[in-house]
Amino acid sequence: IVVCLALPMSAMIVLVGLRWLSIPIDQMSITGLIIALGLLIDNAIVIVDELRARLWSDMSPAEALSDTVRCLAMPLFGSTLTTTLAFTPIALLPGGPGEFVGSIAIGVILAINASFLLAMTVVPALTCHLQPATRDEITFWRYGLNSKRVTHIYERTLVQLFRAPWIGVVLGISLPLLGFVQATKLTEQFFPPSDRNQIYVDLELAAPTSITHTHDLATSMGQALAQDDAIDRVHWFVGESAPTFFYNVVPRRMHASCYAQAFVELKSDVSPRDVIHRLQSQLDQEYPEGRVLVRQLEQGPPFDAPVEIRLFGPDLVTLQRLGSEIRLILSETHDVIHTRSDLEDALPKLVLNVDESETRAAGLTRAEIARQLYTTLEGAVGGTLFEGSEELPIRVRVSNQDRADLVQIAGLQLTPGRRFGPDGLEGRPLTALAELDLGSEVATIPRLNGQRMNEVKAYITAGVLPAQVVSEFQDRLDRSDFRLPPGYRMELGGEGAKRDEAVGNLMADVSLLVTLMIAALVFSFRSFRISLIISAVGGLSIGLGLG
Repeated sequence: IVVCLALPMSAMIVLVGLRWLSIPIDQMSITGLIIALGLLIDNAIVIVDELRARLWSDMSPAEALSDTVRCLAMPLFGSTLTTTLAFTPIALLPGGPGEFVGSIAIGVILAINASFLLAMTVVPALTCHLQPATRDEITFWRYGLNSKRVTHIYERTLVQLFRAPWIGVVLGISLPLLGFVQATKLTEQFFPPSDRNQIYVDLELAAPTSITHTHDLATSMGQALAQDDAIDRVHWFVGESAPTFFYNVVPRRMHASCYAQAFVELKSDVSPRDVIHRLQSQLDQEYPEGRVLVRQLEQGPPFDAPVEIRLFGPDLVTLQRLGSEIRLILSETHDVIHTRSDLEDALPKLVLNVDESETRAAGLTRAEIARQLYTTLEGAVGGTLFEGSEELPIRVRVSNQDRADLVQIAGLQLTPGRRFGPDGLEGRPLTALAELDLGSEVATIPRLNGQRMNEVKAYITAGVLPAQVVSEFQDRLDRSDFRLPPGYRMELGGEGAKRDEAVGNLMADVSLLVTLMIAALVFSFRSFRISLIISAVGGLSIGLGLG
């Protein structure tokens, strides 16, 4: 009864503390409070059990309360302090990971400190008033089960272990050590996926695709999605990313005519992962002309792709070649559904090889040819138009149909200006002055910390851990003939980089906090030997939990 009364009081202290620290009482804070329940009742249970034993030994309530608090104050304070220090790195974690899990640690720290405060004040007083002073009737619902056979087996086991202590030591550390060994085979995932009934779809076409074609394809895809029984609503955003509808979904594309993104809301009784698998296979078959990604909402800091391989070097051609080799290896890796390389996104370019002699004979220069082509194709401002209080420029140019026709562009008449030719000189067609070649150029040159970079991205099957894909990719890379030239380097990005960054920030202050925890144990028990035993048990419990 006393412990149950202490729980709501501790919870109230935690909520008041979160409010005082201006921390929102969100799902993460409540999760921290739930995690702290196991730690929260320990202090109350210890103090009630010790006080009850003293009351049964014919001590007065006042004397029993005073002796119990004086005896357990330092041990309980030491355990509370070490637990607080253990959760401090999570509470101090910077950046996005700290915003995600920081409130959990703060909730735990407030809860265990509130538990210690109540265990030293309210809980003993309530125990003295509610606990009977005599142990008149022994019942299992008040004092637990008592089996003489189990007690006898336990006594014999202890006797044998005390006769051969090394057997107890081996048995005690075998399971924890086995847990540490098995932990090396576990895949890593710092941030779990979200379980919200929302997903999103990325549609990316070739770089020169018009926004009209992208809109038509998105409309067709939206109609196909609307026919799925598991989907409630679909919202498309053509030419740009969707606004931030989840805390780590950051808009990355703006003014991109070849790109569209859809926000899909599922019905509440369906599994998002199953829907993602079905839609990914369906859309890949029905729309092979584009890269379609059906993606699940992830927790933690944002990243573009779960697996990213970054290549750094000075030469773009070499970076393109290395990116193609990496992309080929990734495409052969299991659970990789799509890949892309930043430097392989090319834009079409019309190249003019100007004949200098013909150009001078026509009374033109390269600059004059460029100016007339720009004015004709891109337009020139011929006036303004007032719409309300806003002045809008009027741009005059040829029609869209003529701008997209290579024959029409080749037949443009270029006339010399007064500065470059005699009056009355007739215009010349563009084909008489230059040869037209269709080429391409790199759309963007990504850089990271001032270095040229080619980032190869791999999008994987929903529900598959990125660490599994990275591990298989590294095995395939080691068995391949891939070699980095001198002056080039490769590093891992995506979910793995974010995870390593979060773990690095988490472990930054561990050495200082471990020292403070050991100092707290020594100060509480006034013994290095006992502190060493407690630390060893704590370390072995980690391995036992992993096992």
